Amino acid sequence: MNNKEVVKKVVEAFLSSDIETALTYMTDDVKMGWPGFFDLKPGKEEVRNFFKTVPEMTSSGIGDIIEDGNKVAAT
Repeated sequence: MNNKEVVKKVVEAFLSSDIETALTYMTDDVKMGWPGFFDLKPGKEEVRNFFKTVPEMTSSGIGDIIEDGNKVAAT
C-alpha cells in the first residue's frame, strides 16, 4: 500500500468516526492537525480526546490527495 492509499484509509476512518481504525496506521507519538485545530498535542490519546469533542459529520468526503515525497495531504 502506498502513502496515498494509507492516507485515504485514515481519512475515511476519521470521516466515519472510526477513530481506533485510523489510529492503527499511526505511531504512538503522532502529531496531527485538524482544520481550526493545528496545535493538538502529540500522541494517540490526544487524538482520541480531540475526536470525543467533534460532532458527528453528516456529510463529508475526500477531495484531492496530493503526495510530495514522503508527505501526503488530503482535502
